[in-house]
Amino acid sequence: MERFFNTARPQKPDINYTIDPLSRFDLNDILTLIRKPLTDHYGGPVQRVVLELKLRRGSLDKVIEEGLRQTADYMDLAGSVDEGHLIVFDRTQEKTWDERIWHKPYEYSGRTIMVWGM
Repeated sequence: MERFFNTARPQKPDINYTIDPLSRFDLNDILTLIRKPLTDHYGGPVQRVVLELKLRRGSLDKVIEEGLRQTADYMDLAGSVDEGHLIVFDRTQEKTWDERIWHKPYEYSGRTIMVWGM
């Protein structure tokens, strides 16, 4: 079984590369290995969807603007992904669930990113 770097969940040493925290290593080599599955289809699964999660703190427009930028940057880093989604969690107690739950497509940097309110 091929091993790959896992940046999304707990490590499993039998299928994920691990780094001894007390050893010395070249950060550029590590970052190259981490990015390879996203760009070269090497060493791990191919990423097809980017999800960015945000908590609403303050202005919803500012949270969406920042989240769209981060989502688009991550989509560029990941290579040819099929979709990008930004999920904004609104914990405002005064709002009903009907007011909190919505979705709307946004255009950003030549990409369509679906923004979800929850």
